[in-house]
Amino acid sequence: MLSLLKRYQIMKTRLNIKFATALFTLSIIANVACAEVNQNIKDWFGNHNFSFVKQNDHLLVNINKNPWEAFTLSIDNTDLMNNPVVTIEMSTEQSINVRVDISDGVFVSSQSRTIESKVDGNGMFNKISFDFTEVLNDVNLSQDAFLVFFVNPGQKFNGEVLIKNLKFSTSADESIKLNNIQDELSVFPSPATSFTNVTIPDGTFDCLNFIDITGKIIAKFGIKNFCGTTQRIDLDNFSKGTFMVLLVGETQSLSGKLIIN
Repeated sequence: MLSLLKRYQIMKTRLNIKFATALFTLSIIANVACAEVNQNIKDWFGNHNFSFVKQNDHLLVNINKNPWEAFTLSIDNTDLMNNPVVTIEMSTEQSINVRVDISDGVFVSSQSRTIESKVDGNGMFNKISFDFTEVLNDVNLSQDAFLVFFVNPGQKFNGEVLIKNLKFSTSADESIKLNNIQDELSVFPSPATSFTNVTIPDGTFDCLNFIDITGKIIAKFGIKNFCGTTQRIDLDNFSKGTFMVLLVGETQSLSGKLIIN
């Protein structure tokens, strides 16, 4: 049985979505078509605590929000139904937690499961993925589909978030094909508790993935500009267990193992 707090959060999320959708329909919020930013995003909207600026290949979201306010991206419902893994690149100057719900404008996926990821506040674009495979049946996507973004859910937030390259894929597509993997990625300490370090060698590497024992990518970091460095990874939002750490490039991939106690 849902707790009173959970019910309140669900009800408030539904009301936020309905309110934002109504405003958008009545053109009260000034939005522009965003095909130039990303062909997978139809429109964006939020209340007066969010503003949106299209800049070249990305969308700038200015945020000064109360704890449970969110902004919304309207996306193609067919793409989401056929390819329930959503990958997006986000950049911020502050480290943030990002919760993303899918919605049909009435119901939200968080009624059964909350899907959240972390974005490092380094000013660089981080590639993160959200797998909605297990919650598609919680919403009716026959007509409309929305991604509802909670930045630091349950907390106030004042800052900017940049978004680009939203893509859809299946779970199988998102799984890494281990055709050319060498087990020589340096991950230390391991076992670890609060943090670990990953040494990224020189090369044309694009992203660093953490994969659990089921093969699911639980965290993904963009490291294109960090080759030849050692990066500290905060493990506060990771569960205990054994993970494969996979560094992926265009022609080469390197793997290592991380144990979190």
